[in-house]
Amino acid sequence: MNEGRLFHDFASGETMDAPALLGKMEDMDARAAAKLFIELAGIRPGEWSASNPRPAYVPPVVKEEPHEKPILPNLGPFSETERQALADLRGLSLEAVNMTYRRGLLHGLWWRGSRAWAITDRERWNCQWRRLDGERWERNDSEHKFKSWGVKRQGAARPRPGWPVGITETVGVSHVAFVEGGPDLLAAFHFIHLARRGGIVAPVAMFGTSRIDALALPMLAGKRIRLFCHADEASLEAGTKRPGLEAAARWQEQLLAVGCIVDTWDFSGLARHDGAPVADLCDYANLCAEDYEREKANLDSIMIFE
Repeated sequence: MNEGRLFHDFASGETMDAPALLGKMEDMDARAAAKLFIELAGIRPGEWSASNPRPAYVPPVVKEEPHEKPILPNLGPFSETERQALADLRGLSLEAVNMTYRRGLLHGLWWRGSRAWAITDRERWNCQWRRLDGERWERNDSEHKFKSWGVKRQGAARPRPGWPVGITETVGVSHVAFVEGGPDLLAAFHFIHLARRGGIVAPVAMFGTSRIDALALPMLAGKRIRLFCHADEASLEAGTKRPGLEAAARWQEQLLAVGCIVDTWDFSGLARHDGAPVADLCDYANLCAEDYEREKANLDSIMIFE
């Protein structure tokens, strides 16, 4: 919409420009949000005009520091039985899990005595793995538990936190489903399969809310991208912040700067079959009966964006 410069909330039907979206996230009125947006953009009032246009975007020069790939756990095959178990666990189609496996993005491993599934790609900058039984790993120093594990920095060997997993799969593809986390990558394949868009749309996943790695951005330049942000609620740990939505706003800004056409799919106001609010794309595949009927058309077309 408007060459990707507007944010559309598919749940409420509301359309916003960047200052309005900022105001909604920060709970500001329009005047305060516009002022903050200008400050964040580094623009002084009246600086750019028709007679004095803003300079064209020039990608920053990225200095590549010598480093090594992070050390990944011992990844291996993931059997058909295990793929079916993962599909059942996440409420997704087996074909979606098989598509992820055939693309070389899904792997099996043993970790701390439990069978797990891992998402990574041929670049091996990032990897995230979770227990196949859906349980969490115990922590030695806390009553809290890990739902997922990822590679850590170890000396020169370190991951790129902002490297989108699966980005090499976007070569030659004009449309990208941009998600956060391994489960949503599986869900993206689920909806791509439903829409029969396997040769048109390629999914990529960010692990966490870091900015997109500057070295990865040129691979996405000029593409048509749909962001599936996490509709996370403010928590005690995060205060009033909503990391998923704020990360999506940052990613959209970066993608627009390299000529992408971007829209964002919001899941606010929907419920899963267990009554919990829908927070991400994987939850969206497990809607309650009432919301399923209301969203039926979108479920088949969510990966059709032109």
